[in-house]
Amino acid sequence: MRHKKIFNVVGGIVCGKNIVAAGGCGELDTIHSFVSWVEKGGEYPNICRERSDQCWFVALTDCGELMTFERTEIPVSSGRHLQAYGSGSQFAMGALGAGVGAKQAVEIASSLDPHTGGPVHTFTHD
Repeated sequence: MRHKKIFNVVGGIVCGKNIVAAGGCGELDTIHSFVSWVEKGGEYPNICRERSDQCWFVALTDCGELMTFERTEIPVSSGRHLQAYGSGSQFAMGALGAGVGAKQAVEIASSLDPHTGGPVHTFTHD
């Protein structure tokens, strides 16, 4: 059974930015803890430091900026317009680089990586 790993967020403010969605890849319970941390305004305890090496967290601002969190509450940015996370990220990035859309890129990654799975849910923000 596959689980949803990105969630709409109401009222989350992290680093002074309004967060509209948050999630991640890896361990589901840790992703849920991160989303809760975001909804509470990024207050301590810092859940980002509790993640394993198999978890990445992301938050989408109301301006469309993607914030990536590793082992700190300070977000990092790759500077890339296209990003993918998780065990199938290399496959997804290759597909994105070849010009397919995000949903199809995840479907391609899912067909090539045994730890990437569907169903694929899409999220849009206006």
